[in-house]
Amino acid sequence: MSAKSDLTKEKIYQIVFDNITLTTYEISEKFGISTREVGGARRHHTILQKNGGLVKEKITHSKKRLEKSDELVKIAKEKGFSGGGEKKDLARERMSVHSLLSDVKNGLCFSFTHRKAELEKSLLKVLPDLNFIGIECDKWVYKDMVRTIKKDSLPIKPYFGYAIDVLKNSNSDRFAHLYLDFCGTLFNNADDIQYTMQNDLVQKNGLICITACRTTRVGKGRWFDEWKNCGGFSTNIEDNRTYCDQRNENFLHKLMPLGCKYVLLDIFKYRDTSDMCLYVIQRIR
Repeated sequence: MSAKSDLTKEKIYQIVFDNITLTTYEISEKFGISTREVGGARRHHTILQKNGGLVKEKITHSKKRLEKSDELVKIAKEKGFSGGGEKKDLARERMSVHSLLSDVKNGLCFSFTHRKAELEKSLLKVLPDLNFIGIECDKWVYKDMVRTIKKDSLPIKPYFGYAIDVLKNSNSDRFAHLYLDFCGTLFNNADDIQYTMQNDLVQKNGLICITACRTTRVGKGRWFDEWKNCGGFSTNIEDNRTYCDQRNENFLHKLMPLGCKYVLLDIFKYRDTSDMCLYVIQRIR
């Protein structure tokens, strides 16, 4: 969820074109470009200019994947699925069910509220006494989110900024549940996850729901090194995706504080246009 970059439109177009086989979120994280800017560049990548001439699509090896992604998005829109597709809706339903089954039925929740507040609306159907602080760092998404909140009279207090700013200004037991729809890699968001659990920001029996990509790409930094050591590696993409799942699960356990306060309740793998995974963690002590 990168903020808007200072790069020129032409530079963004070139970066996206050169990395067209990566997902929108991967490009956003790697180059510090907002997902909105990446999405806009993807729509215009056929008119990028190089050496004064029209650059043709050099994506033969990924063309089928892109066509399939477009088809899935089209089907999702036709069927009325929101914010990512049918499987994303199933992940939201799963979070709603876990929240309903927990002993925490009311209170303030932390969430990355999207333009149409799909998750929050789903949760309010089964737990109408919840209210939210909605976090967004992209100003265009934030404006759309605020319009949705006003239009639908939702119990969401919008916050423009970064998650860690809100988390570090919160006391223990402040939140009923936390819905951390990162969509990026776990190791890039490890500080937020670890801080949340180390400081018990969620109430007892409350949930921490995390969505992350099942990445097979490389990274850098301390958290990446620790994540990498949590499982195996293979040059085969499918095998490496399995190793990635192992690393993600082991890495989450590594981020949990000592004392058996937290348990990993559920793991739900899904794919609309990218390989994603929902992790549901509950505080039990």
